[in-house]
Amino acid sequence: TDWRGLLLVLPAILAGLALLEGVVRWSGLGDRVAYNWAYHERFGWTQVPGARYRVELPWGTFAIEFNSDGFRDREHTREKPADITRVVILGDSFSEALQVPVEQTYFRLLEQHLNGAGVGRWEVFNFGVGDYGTAQQLRLLIEHVAAYRPDVIIHQIFPLNDVCNNTLALAGLCKSTNDRYRPYPVWRNGSIEWQSAEPRRK
Repeated sequence: TDWRGLLLVLPAILAGLALLEGVVRWSGLGDRVAYNWAYHERFGWTQVPGARYRVELPWGTFAIEFNSDGFRDREHTREKPADITRVVILGDSFSEALQVPVEQTYFRLLEQHLNGAGVGRWEVFNFGVGDYGTAQQLRLLIEHVAAYRPDVIIHQIFPLNDVCNNTLALAGLCKSTNDRYRPYPVWRNGSIEWQSAEPRRK
């Protein structure tokens, strides 16, 4: 009798699970690597494009906003004005800087300082994403950032984990939960291929 009851309930359970998966996929929640990061097929993850939320920290409450590209920065045009010098910042959580108001970030202060020096016009782009390794930043530069035609590139590094974030042989050594999504460069047949430790199933 117990088995017969289970057999009667099992189809309803399976249907409910299928419905739940469909809702998660439709809502986009299934693509979240963390509360503020979304899975990205080429880069592993990015900020959620257009996301807005507030953070409360011991030193203050402030807004966090991401542009339509998914970076903590304002919107920028692809077309480069002739009288502008463009500075691009590649980095990890130190550049993402979710712990301080945007007006206190070093990329915004740098832009203010450059434009206040009276030597031309400057535009600073922030492409920092938390937990990115140098290899990810290289791929981001080649496949996305280069289209903005930067004149200057500032590469912010964090030696404590950038080494283990850059090779598949050391995947997991720094104990980041993002290592399974992270793309690693692999030299194969005379060119670089990108491979994840745990490829995402679609």
